[in-house]
Amino acid sequence: MMLTPYELSENPISEQFLPFRLNREIFAIESRYVTAVSGMLKISPLPGTPEYCRGIAKVEGKIIPVIDMSLKMCRTDSSSQDNRRIIIVSLDGVQSGFIVDTLVEGVPMSFGDSDEDRMDFPKDTGPYCKGCIEISGNPAMILDCKKILMEDSIFDLAQLVS
Repeated sequence: MMLTPYELSENPISEQFLPFRLNREIFAIESRYVTAVSGMLKISPLPGTPEYCRGIAKVEGKIIPVIDMSLKMCRTDSSSQDNRRIIIVSLDGVQSGFIVDTLVEGVPMSFGDSDEDRMDFPKDTGPYCKGCIEISGNPAMILDCKKILMEDSIFDLAQLVS
């Protein structure tokens, strides 16, 4: 499977996001963490990891842990979908993969530095959400990559296998 390198658009606005769907909800992650997008890869299960950690995959010669974001965020498995993607993210030089249902069509959404661009954010959205933006008239929760990877030692696992 070929990786599609992910490049930021030539937009001077400071904050950019990659939007995606999990079940019927739209989420987004900050583009600065995204290095590539891939179709589904062969994933080898890894015993002793949380259910949402699907296992490890080989990406461009490196072994990375792969997290099923539907299980992590929505607690439902949507693995039967053929158009699922893996978003390759990098945190402090250590890569991991996020399985998502689909990417939201279009370019990454960009917003300026002002808080006016962000929507009101419900308090009960969970520990991984750090804000809310509007994408094509729909609300999208911004996920905190650091919190997702730091929980349950996924970051430590990524360091170990890399």
